[in-house]
Amino acid sequence: MAGHDQARTAARAWLRREQRAGSKLARPVLALNLSGTALAVGQAWCIAVVLDDALTHARASVAGPLIAFVMLALLRAGLAYAAEVAAFGAGAAGRRRLRSDALTRLLHAGPSLLRTQHSGDLASIVVDQIEAVEGLFSRWIPSSTFATAGPVLVLLAALWADPIAALVLFL
Repeated sequence: MAGHDQARTAARAWLRREQRAGSKLARPVLALNLSGTALAVGQAWCIAVVLDDALTHARASVAGPLIAFVMLALLRAGLAYAAEVAAFGAGAAGRRRLRSDALTRLLHAGPSLLRTQHSGDLASIVVDQIEAVEGLFSRWIPSSTFATAGPVLVLLAALWADPIAALVLFL
């Protein structure tokens, strides 16, 4: 039982270290996602202007906001693609670093390690197990950071537009 607790503690410590290392790799992904959220706020503003005109019959030209909406949508699509490319790059960099670390440890252990573990198991660790954590770097770390930063950005936009609505969103 004590060995199981030590393994769990070691796994948590390893995960914290990897999250810190992965957060550096995830910064471009986060920046692209936050930019996409800012563009979505701009799109919401465009739709609000069009709806305001439709409901108040102000007969103002809505061509500008509609064109801006389409342009913002195209920019968001480009940012989403760039974020996917950056996420893949972050995952690849994380895997590369983990492989290098694992191979360094295996080389330092030397041939005596093969007496206690089968070479196929070691190869599985270096290849398959490291591939399995790709989602940690490319998806989970950027998403967990964006899950807190994205709503704050929307809340700030709502605060600028209508403080009471921002208070409702906050609550």
